Amino acid sequence: MIKKILYIIGFFLLLAYLSVVIYFALRHRPSGKCSGVDVEMISKSGQIAFMTREDVRKELELMKFDLPGKELGTINIYEVEENLRKNPLFSNTQVYLSPVSKSLVLQIEQKSPMFIVQAGDSVYYISTDRGIIPCNPRYAVEVPLVTGHVERDYALGAVYDLIKIIKNDSYWQNFFTQVYVRKDGNIILTPRLGTMQIIMGTTPKWRTKLHNLRAFCDEVIPRVGWEAYKSLNLEFNGQVIAKSVDGSPAHIGSPKE
Repeated sequence: MIKKILYIIGFFLLLAYLSVVIYFALRHRPSGKCSGVDVEMISKSGQIAFMTREDVRKELELMKFDLPGKELGTINIYEVEENLRKNPLFSNTQVYLSPVSKSLVLQIEQKSPMFIVQAGDSVYYISTDRGIIPCNPRYAVEVPLVTGHVERDYALGAVYDLIKIIKNDSYWQNFFTQVYVRKDGNIILTPRLGTMQIIMGTTPKWRTKLHNLRAFCDEVIPRVGWEAYKSLNLEFNGQVIAKSVDGSPAHIGSPKE
């Protein structure tokens, strides 16, 4: 048992030593002048990016870092890195000098936006890791828009859960154009086809409700068309309540499983 513990401790000490060696090796200052700035964007497959490599270089210029042609030994890479880390669009940054190309290398990992919230004068993104990203007009991206009476906690909770399900479902991901939150927290979805409102309610049984909506779309819409109804209410468990364009209610029973 003791031998096993010593082995584990030794392994982690070796790992820590190698990390330190690699860290300082990467940050070793080669001599000569800086040949330029190389930007490496680290991202997951399909991730939406706020900034391009050229955008990052422009950010450096705005920070008054005039690096190309500068003596490598005079470049404060820690200062560059700390300034980049202040950018709310970045989740991680690493900066080092390349002894081979004599360039400053920036490894940038951006935060990934899932949707944007516009509630009164407040505009911000919600990231895929359930965080807040301040809105920067210079770097806008196309993501689902959520408007109305949206409290931040609600955006990070129930709204996030619903949009995540929608975005991860091939049937729904391009189905809706807008998400609206009423004062009572009721979530209203607007589809691309037709003018009806889809009332999701406040109880976050989103998968069940979307399952019922899918059944309605498959069984009813082909017969009557998208323009037949003014609204569909999925607020009540296991039911879809439709209201026709003339305002008369038409209860549609529980969809088939």
